Amino acid sequence: MEDIREFSVLLRLNEISDQSPGKLTVDIDMDTAFAGFYKRSTFIVAAGIILPLILVFLYFAVFYVLLTQPLTRLAESFSRIDPDNPERLRLKVDPVHAQDELGMLAKAGNEFIEITEHHFRQRENAEQKLKEARDELERRVEARTKELRREISERRSAELALQELNTSLEQKVDARTRDLNGAKETAEFASRSKSQFLANMSHELRTPLNAIIGFSLVMKEEMMGALENRKYHEYAGDIHDSSNHLLSVISDILDISKIEAGELNLDESVISLPEVVEACRLLLIDSIRQKNLRLLVDIPDDLPRLRADTTRVKQIIINFLSNATKFTPANGTIWLDCKTDNEGAFVLRVRDSGIGIAEEDISKVLEPFGQVDDIMTRTHEGTGLGLSLCNSLIEQHGGKMTLESTPDIGTTVTAYFPVWRIVDDADAVVSTLWGGPEKIPSK
Repeated sequence: MEDIREFSVLLRLNEISDQSPGKLTVDIDMDTAFAGFYKRSTFIVAAGIILPLILVFLYFAVFYVLLTQPLTRLAESFSRIDPDNPERLRLKVDPVHAQDELGMLAKAGNEFIEITEHHFRQRENAEQKLKEARDELERRVEARTKELRREISERRSAELALQELNTSLEQKVDARTRDLNGAKETAEFASRSKSQFLANMSHELRTPLNAIIGFSLVMKEEMMGALENRKYHEYAGDIHDSSNHLLSVISDILDISKIEAGELNLDESVISLPEVVEACRLLLIDSIRQKNLRLLVDIPDDLPRLRADTTRVKQIIINFLSNATKFTPANGTIWLDCKTDNEGAFVLRVRDSGIGIAEEDISKVLEPFGQVDDIMTRTHEGTGLGLSLCNSLIEQHGGKMTLESTPDIGTTVTAYFPVWRIVDDADAVVSTLWGGPEKIPSK
């Protein structure tokens, strides 16, 4: 069936607008008119679809060969990498892609793998070292644990032994304490008995000794008339001298006993040392002259007075001088000086040119009854109480005594009285009977 279409248009003239010269009618066979158009359109459409498809396929093939396939191989290579052993694999690309983006990607991937491999090796080394350190630590811990167990066992054994030893010591200490308490009570009883005995003996001996001394002096001085036989006169002198010596020994022993018992009381007063020294010198002048000794006394005029027990200070000086006289050979020298030292202490010193004392014997002569010579070889009389008694008397005054000696050169004995015992004339004080201070008027 033919497809004929009619197309008509009304004709008009420009000069005559209101009238139409006619109507143009055209009949067109559409099949015939569009037959070529359809052919050309079909070709164009077919060419517009098929050719792009071919081009797309070609582009896809090229893209697949040049990009997708290498990327797929790279992805497969990445997937084959063992995280625990990355050094076994490297990314490879065709030489064609060595300088393009795929080559750069493969290079970067290989560098990443190398870095990962380096870190992996470091981690392996660290893990190995950590394992070794852990094994070493476990070994040390095990060894230390064994050692601690052994130490704990030994300590427990030691504690048990120490506990047993403490128990034994406590028992011994208790027994020793009981023995010492018993010995102390015995010693105290003996000391009380000794003090009582000495006090009784002092009274019992002094009374007849004073009578002997008095009567022997009467006979010696021939107060009741001359003795016909001169031997009696000599005997009376020996009796008098021996009695005085025995009385002195008894007095020293009694003083030592009082000091040991803490019963010696000082009768303090303010004394002038020059007067006391002169009194002691007069008592010993005969003994000094008998051995032709020189006694040199050095006492400054401005020497302050001393608050002390006059009798005890005399006793100290006499003992110092007696020892110096006794142990100094004939024609020797004895020096006595008094002064205050740089610290303000009152110093009384006696030095001699006698036989001296060995250094190892000094401590011995300071003990009660201490003497260098034994009783069978003794060449000088005496009981060995003098220096010990002097030391105790000086300590009773709050001072101290020193002894320096060199054999065959001499001995120096020094008494130090503390500063608080020195009194100026304006501040001289003595103890009254009720114990309070009393001013001594200045001269």
